[in-house]
Amino acid sequence: MGSDRPIDRVLGSLEGVERHNGYYRALCPAHDDHNPSLDVKEVEENGQKKVLILCRAGCDTAAVLGTLGLAFKDLFSSDEAK
Repeated sequence: MGSDRPIDRVLGSLEGVERHNGYYRALCPAHDDHNPSLDVKEVEENGQKKVLILCRAGCDTAAVLGTLGLAFKDLFSSDEAK
């Protein structure tokens, strides 16, 4: 992807991304999504950025990441947080 920002890694792999107030919503790649149901938000905790992912249709985060070719470590900004 070229970016070290975890939010860019995730959003760059998704389709139908729309910006909302403080988060993004996109089509979930883990199911046949026609109405964007995947919420993606970047938060900062203890100086580290991390990405929170929630499929409102019930897909497991591991399934979403696997479909995108990402791992849980890709949701964090540094190796210390991983």
